[in-house]
Order: sequence, then structure tokens, then C-alpha cells
Amino acid sequence: ACMIFAQLSGAWWSNSGGGSTTAATATVPAGNTPTVSLAGTTVTVNISQISVAGQLVGVLGGYTVKRYPANGGAAVTPGGTCGTSVTGAAAALSCTETSTPRGDWRYTASPTLFQWTGAESPTSATVTIAPDPASGLAATAAPAGAINLGWTAGAGATGYNVYRRTTAGAYDFTTPVNGATPVSGTAYSDTTAVSGTAYNYVIRSTVIGSAGQQIASGNSNESAAV
Repeated sequence: ACMIFAQLSGAWWSNSGGGSTTAATATVPAGNTPTVSLAGTTVTVNISQISVAGQLVGVLGGYTVKRYPANGGAAVTPGGTCGTSVTGAAAALSCTETSTPRGDWRYTASPTLFQWTGAESPTSATVTIAPDPASGLAATAAPAGAINLGWTAGAGATGYNVYRRTTAGAYDFTTPVNGATPVSGTAYSDTTAVSGTAYNYVIRSTVIGSAGQQIASGNSNESAAV
């Protein structure tokens, strides 16, 4: 007598009599490349389902989502609903990671079925999450022609770049007043200001991305001083 026990991604059997037997098996394919969208610091990961032996993986198993630095590095398990197996019967599934760290990221989805895991999908497009802009910028004249600046930190920022213009000029966002290294605190003294010249200032919050690049916020409020 021969007893056959089969599941979608594998098969095994016991043979209590003579002779031999075979059983067809199906493998778990790689996951489809997920797509991503961003709202604030919430990333939505969308997964187009795959099928095994005519059955959607999200019905019998699920998908494991991972987040990677966009320029390469170790994977982490994301937060929110992306941190648990993504399941369901729809042709396209989704999960969200809330309060995603500031930086640049890519996501993958690996199908899982019983004790089997299919190959990890290719990485998604990059999603970039900038820090919040600084606020409350105030510029005040100081002795010897310097102009002192102070502001309130932007959420997620690790540094700040200072930009200035004359009343009739424009900001050059390629050349911060503070140079190539962002200011680490929430104050800066512009000692290159020319005494008697009116200047307008804005601040951009920054965080360092996966390739060492600066990811900048939008502008703070503008403040003027002479």
C-alpha cells in the first residue's frame, strides 16, 4: 500500500509495500518587485501576488517584507504592518511602515508557503524621506559685523545648512554659508557677513543618506538682519 501526502510547494510519501512511487511537486517562485509610495514618514509597500499550483501565495502563506539602505547594506525588518507576514486573497496586497527612519530605502518581498520560502524579489525603487524643516529661525546682528542665527530643530535632522542672500539677490543652494559640513546644533554665527549689508537667511535640515550624500529638507522660515 502506498500513501501520498502532498502540499503545494513540496511532497513526501511513505511506501509500506513493494515497488516505487513518485509525486509531482511545485516550487515557490521569486516574489514580484514591490512598488512603494510615501506620505510623510509612512511608506506603503504594494505587492503583486504570485501563484503556486493555481493558488495565491497570500492565501496559503504570505510575504516577508525587508527594508534595505538604497545604496546597499544589511536588511532590517520594517515596522508597522510590514513587520509581519503580509497575507490576503486580493491580486495585489499592501502593507505600511509608519515612522520610517529618515534616509533613502528600498524594499523587497519574499513569498513564504508552509516551511518554504521563495527567492527574495528584486528591490523596489528608492523612497527618500527627508527630515522636517527647521522652524523659528531668527537672525540678529552681533558685534564686529557678525550675524547670529538660532532656530528650532527639525524632526529627523542630524545637521543643518545655512543659506543667505542680499535683499536683491537669490539663494545659492549649492554653497551653504557654513561650508561642506552641516552645522550639528541649532545655532550659527555668520562671521563672513559684511557690516551694514542687509541679509536674508534660511536653513535646510539634513540627514546623511546611504551613499554618504546629504538629504535636505525644504526651507525654514526666512529671517533678515543687517
